[in-house]
Amino acid sequence: MNDYNPKDPKTYAAGTFRKTLLDLPKMSGADFFKYWGLADTTIEFVGHALALYRDESFMDGPASDLVEKIQLYATSLMRFANMTSPYIYPLYGLGELPQAFARLAAVHGGLYMLNHEGHLHDVEVVYEGGVAVGVSAEGVTARAKMVIGDPSYFPDKVQKTGQVVRAIAIMAHPIAGSNDSGSCQIIFPQGAIKRKNDIYMFCISGGHKVAPTDGKYICFASTTVEGKTDGLTAQKIAERELAAALPLIHPALEIFYDIYDEFDPVDDGTANKLFISKTYDATSHFETAITDVLDIYRRIMGKELVLTSGPKRE
Repeated sequence: MNDYNPKDPKTYAAGTFRKTLLDLPKMSGADFFKYWGLADTTIEFVGHALALYRDESFMDGPASDLVEKIQLYATSLMRFANMTSPYIYPLYGLGELPQAFARLAAVHGGLYMLNHEGHLHDVEVVYEGGVAVGVSAEGVTARAKMVIGDPSYFPDKVQKTGQVVRAIAIMAHPIAGSNDSGSCQIIFPQGAIKRKNDIYMFCISGGHKVAPTDGKYICFASTTVEGKTDGLTAQKIAERELAAALPLIHPALEIFYDIYDEFDPVDDGTANKLFISKTYDATSHFETAITDVLDIYRRIMGKELVLTSGPKRE
């Protein structure tokens, strides 16, 4: 798997002695699994927990896409010495990521409008000739070649695609069945829990500088809402939608429940230079968020972002 190269058919070899070449681009995922004789439960695990698909599209899509996603999981697991997980998490929480971006942006001339305490929707996009040329807040305008933002800033330029429900728990114990791990991620494949959508569970602790070191843990469980929500509290919705995951949290010191709408932009933004991201979905591994960022880059630059070490600069 690790030496698989999508551009080199010679690496499509399968089996212990690697004598059989599989035509991965033309073979479906279903045929790929059939070749290996995998059980349905194993197929579901590979598709959802390793390749991180959110649905069963991997069964009909080309096996080459499936293998690339599994390869990403494997190479991520070996990215650093002594890793026991393909996932990395910043110390002091995800807030460190925007901080890192802010510092890097400042080095490259980024401008910040600080101490603007107005409501979110008090920020207005400035247009000239139907093209976004900046943003204005409390009488101050920052001009730019384009405007990029999340759906919450542009309610009239996005469409609702669904809802996400979350349970956030503070616990005095690790997740049951996790070998007392200080951090872990659990994906409940939809078929195994009789749902249309997976459930995602994520736990971190004091080792990540996000909780006290005296045995406290922070756990998140989330999924896409499938049932009706009218007249129900976020807790009632979570107890219905996250029923398979909540027993692993209890007993919890405190649980907070949240439900929010998901939005997608109604257009790609290339015409008016207003580029809108998607709302964070129910996943906890950020694979879809990264995909969205790459898509925004493509829309802005007109080409794919290629992340390589590249040649040395003079």
